[in-house]
Amino acid sequence: MSKRQAVDVHFTNKKIKSSLEDLANEILYEIFVYLNHFHIWKGFSDLNQRFDDFLISLKLTDRVHTSSSMSKSDFDYYHEKLISPNMNQIKSLHLANLFIVNEMFSPPQLINKYVQLECLILDQINIRKLGAILRLAQKLVNLRRLSVHLIDCADDLSRIFEYVLKLKNIQSFEINYQMPSSNFTSSAFVDLRSSSSIEILTINGRFSCDSLDGLLSNCPRLRQLTIHELVRGDYSNEDFTTCHLKQLESISFTLNNINMHYLQMLIEKFFRHIQILQLTMSYYNIYRYTGIWERLITNFLPYLRVFDIRISDLMCNLQMLQDKALEQFQSSFWIENQWYFDWFLQPSKKIFYSTNPYR
Repeated sequence: MSKRQAVDVHFTNKKIKSSLEDLANEILYEIFVYLNHFHIWKGFSDLNQRFDDFLISLKLTDRVHTSSSMSKSDFDYYHEKLISPNMNQIKSLHLANLFIVNEMFSPPQLINKYVQLECLILDQINIRKLGAILRLAQKLVNLRRLSVHLIDCADDLSRIFEYVLKLKNIQSFEINYQMPSSNFTSSAFVDLRSSSSIEILTINGRFSCDSLDGLLSNCPRLRQLTIHELVRGDYSNEDFTTCHLKQLESISFTLNNINMHYLQMLIEKFFRHIQILQLTMSYYNIYRYTGIWERLITNFLPYLRVFDIRISDLMCNLQMLQDKALEQFQSSFWIENQWYFDWFLQPSKKIFYSTNPYR
């Protein structure tokens, strides 16, 4: 680099720095919303007193958010300068990969140093490490939200759910996992006979209906339940214990191998108080079930406001089935409830869906 180029860089950097310092704090707040906390801290700490005071006002020590691409050297700097000195002040931890999780919680007992922790998000973690952390996290009385993404197979989630349900004040739990093939399904046989504080439960993975009984009976405060792929189990109608969750307002299921009779049984046993029903499923000749839906809603779903369904069907006698299904779902029952439906086409299948699920 020539001397002239060095002078140009010097003045350019000085001009940029001067421009940032001229901005009001309100504008800096708007800019920093789009920046990672680590990058803010690394780029502006120890710059001058004004920025040091500004960083304190941002309360960066309250929230730790790592990225999946963070290098070891960056994490070591972040941990030394920001995380380790402020463990007892941090309210939110978002850890983006297994390396960072292992570094943060080695040994797992370190989880109890985060006494103010309210939100814990673990994007990449194996089930063994998660179990060790949750077993020691029972003292975190401020923890309200927990979200985990497992990187290994999870055919039995019983122990994980037992630990989560024992967390004293947990309100929201989300778990994400994948199975090696469609022949595998996760279960969670829970028999705690306790009363969890969970209000929002999200399960993104193949989950067996057989586990619903024990799981839901321990969640009397549940308001919202989402299961990405609910799979029929081996239980019959008589095997389920009736558990009417009076605070449960919303369910959202993607159904796999669950016929209309089995779905009716689940609603009668568990979901009589819901206001919002969202279903994604696959049925052939859906028009056959309109009468069942009408009786089911009339007799067992008196509070239902939102009926939102999306049904994929094979392409067979397309025009006839379209006309017949729409005709069946245009009876006075559906019109009076202001629920309307339509079709659209995708390659090799057609989709029947709610056009106006709300009333």
